[in-house]
Amino acid sequence: MGRCPNCGDYIDHLWYKEIKFSWYRFTIINGETRYEYDDDEDSESDGFYCPNCWERICEDEEEALEILEGESNSPRGWEI
Repeated sequence: MGRCPNCGDYIDHLWYKEIKFSWYRFTIINGETRYEYDDDEDSESDGFYCPNCWERICEDEEEALEILEGESNSPRGWEI
């Protein structure tokens, strides 16, 4: 079990946040506006979050694993 480098709470999981972008074609047909959904979705990682303080504590999976395994060398790491 690791500790959050921000709040110091013990954690056994993190929340991963991904932002998805949906695209719509906006047109005017016979004087009426229309949104046509385009099924191509883009996504962007927003990192890993502490389940207690909800702060983003890292951006990549390798660092997330180190935090959960208690092996993080974060400058704000807590002494155990």
